[in-house]
Amino acid sequence: MAENWEVSVKSAAQKIADALQDAATLTVITDYVQAATSSSPQTTLLKLETVIKLDQDSINTVPVTQVQGVGLQVNAELHQIHTQNVRAASEYRIQMFNALLDAIKTQLR
Repeated sequence: MAENWEVSVKSAAQKIADALQDAATLTVITDYVQAATSSSPQTTLLKLETVIKLDQDSINTVPVTQVQGVGLQVNAELHQIHTQNVRAASEYRIQMFNALLDAIKTQLR
């Protein structure tokens, strides 16, 4: 009986370690591409990227355009879509962590 419990605890600990490794870095990339045609391949015109580490350190790459008389400008619509993608990915990661914790609690009972 004690051996089964020990195996269950080790299995749960390994699942936690694996999940933390997988979720340690969340990367969201939003590309604005020009569709391929019969005469030209698909090309990426703009790329937004957000990398969020487990400790909440983050790196954001946002392309800007220099507009004369205005300064630097971000494509607002693409940035909004990217922000929604980051929010959805972050919420999904939280749900996965909660599901993992629930599974571990169940195994330890």
